[in-house]
Amino acid sequence: MNPSRDLCNRAVRDADLWFCGPTGLKDGILKGLKALDQTPRRVRFEHFEFA
Repeated sequence: MNPSRDLCNRAVRDADLWFCGPTGLKDGILKGLKALDQTPRRVRFEHFEFA
């Protein structure tokens, strides 16, 4: 058991994640969190692309 890791796991579970960017960024962030077995309470994403 790792107390620091447990604290981080609880922090991510209780977090609201807000970010904006291209769809690939969103996909990468969510895939990375899933690989770490982390799921934020809520994810809000605003899509934008540079022209």
